Amino acid sequence: LLSSTLVLLAWMYSKYSVIDGPPLTNNEGIVYYAPEQVHAPSSVDEIQRLIVKAQKSGRTIRALGSGHSWSTLSISDDMYISLYNYRGLVSINKNEKVVTFKGGTRLWEINAILAEHDLALSILPSISNQTIAGAIATGTHHTGVSFGNLVSFVTELELVTGTGEVLSITPESDSDLFHAAGVSLGLLGIITEVTLKYESIFNLEESRVSYNLTYCIENMNELSKSAEHVKLWVELNSESCTITGASRTNKPPDSVPVIKQPLTDILMFAYEAYQWIFSIFTFGTNIGLQFLFSLDIMEPYNRVAISWEVFNIPHYIAPNHREGEIAVPFENCVNAVQELARVKRDLNIPVNHIVEIRFVKKDNIWMSNEYQTDTCHITVLMYNPSLYNWNLYTNEFYKATLKYKGRPHWGKSFNMTPEEVTELYPKFQEFLNVRKRLDPNGVFLNEVARDSFGL
Repeated sequence: LLSSTLVLLAWMYSKYSVIDGPPLTNNEGIVYYAPEQVHAPSSVDEIQRLIVKAQKSGRTIRALGSGHSWSTLSISDDMYISLYNYRGLVSINKNEKVVTFKGGTRLWEINAILAEHDLALSILPSISNQTIAGAIATGTHHTGVSFGNLVSFVTELELVTGTGEVLSITPESDSDLFHAAGVSLGLLGIITEVTLKYESIFNLEESRVSYNLTYCIENMNELSKSAEHVKLWVELNSESCTITGASRTNKPPDSVPVIKQPLTDILMFAYEAYQWIFSIFTFGTNIGLQFLFSLDIMEPYNRVAISWEVFNIPHYIAPNHREGEIAVPFENCVNAVQELARVKRDLNIPVNHIVEIRFVKKDNIWMSNEYQTDTCHITVLMYNPSLYNWNLYTNEFYKATLKYKGRPHWGKSFNMTPEEVTELYPKFQEFLNVRKRLDPNGVFLNEVARDSFGL
């Protein structure tokens, strides 16, 4: 009873708490920010002045978004510029079908604003609390073999560089600069405006069905194309695999939420309770989660809803968890999933969370996970893990996927050497050259960037 109560309180806090101002931890309380100064300017002029002042005084700046990221690349012990006060709609160009937002605008705000005009973005990530600038800078994505990441829908970026210069960047004005700035990792400047393609508001029909992991591995290619947007949730202890697919439809949204089996809500609550219990009593993880998933916790369903209600996941992911993610070339997806299962099995790691598998179309953005490669993203999660188990799990998985050209997601936990970055990203040196030109004094560098990129 006590454990269930604690899980319920944690869930309620994560669902209903509101942060008034820039965060000083990430959303999960895992990554802590300890800067000397946090600034939340409300204009581009203010942002320029802060950058110029930092440059002259030899200080460093990192951009602070919504706090969704697990990446230590975002950490600063000096100055943060938060775009918390620089958000909102700039313009809608109906002739070119593009919309421009200030960099600090949250994705959920974008959804609401576009809905007022009967418009929508073509794809969205699973979490809508991210800022549009942060989502762009880290290569945030959803899933769909015919859909690129969020950057692939960007037509123009406004960026304040390390010298305080304001640049408007398009593929037509400077192709190389645009391809460098698309996934900039906060190293080229502060993204102050983002212009994206939009489309008319649309509905998605989503369905879910569960199989065993062997079936999913044997049919991965066909399953990935079985709907416009396909994702797989794998539970390694029970070797179960749940496939969720969504495609555009002319059907109207369901009038009420789909709740065909009330028992499922109880089972999902039990799953969160199990995660908490087995984060402490790790020896029971395997047997406990095998039993829980034998109860068909992920029952089949079908629903129709507005696009963003489908793209955003329900609250199945408990607070206080860690995430890592590797993007491998699509043709290596099965091998990488098998490697992950082997790592978990051989090292007897008490994995108490699902693995998520998604698919993203290739692009030409230099530091994108999808650079010239259709990818399969494999996200590993653990609830409240010990650092030993988490590092063992993610580091061994990353090492196992290096031979498959696995690229870690920039917004999740990662640990790469300059040699590995150079091998995985053919345009890495060109990116560094652009960085040096836009930020000659290293205003936007931190220790992690210096170590990972050899700067």
